[in-house]
Amino acid sequence: MMLTRPHHYLGVIAQDIVNSHHFEIISLMFVVLNTIAVAAEFSSQPTAYATVIFYIYLVVTVELGIEVIIQAIASASPAAFFSNLWNVFDLVVVILSGVLGLLNQFSLSTIDLGLLQVLRVVRVSA
Repeated sequence: MMLTRPHHYLGVIAQDIVNSHHFEIISLMFVVLNTIAVAAEFSSQPTAYATVIFYIYLVVTVELGIEVIIQAIASASPAAFFSNLWNVFDLVVVILSGVLGLLNQFSLSTIDLGLLQVLRVVRVSA
């Protein structure tokens, strides 16, 4: 929850979105989708199956990125955004997911952050 309202119109709209029940429900739906994708992974999975899982991760990462942008706009200042550790956690997950996603596409890494993204359920329930 934000303590101070932003001084610009876009920030006020973003804060109303962030504080809405619908925003929380949508975020939770993406967390559940990501959790299902993590649970559905297995070793030596077919290429088509792995591709579907990859695109689920991509959609969840893009959604989280949009969520972080809305949170940043809704904050009264950069200091207010970074003082919330959940915002910092989400930002780190988005950055690492993007970097590792690109590395995975070029076969430079096999690490994925699906499990780290699952921890977002703690954030939604907090």
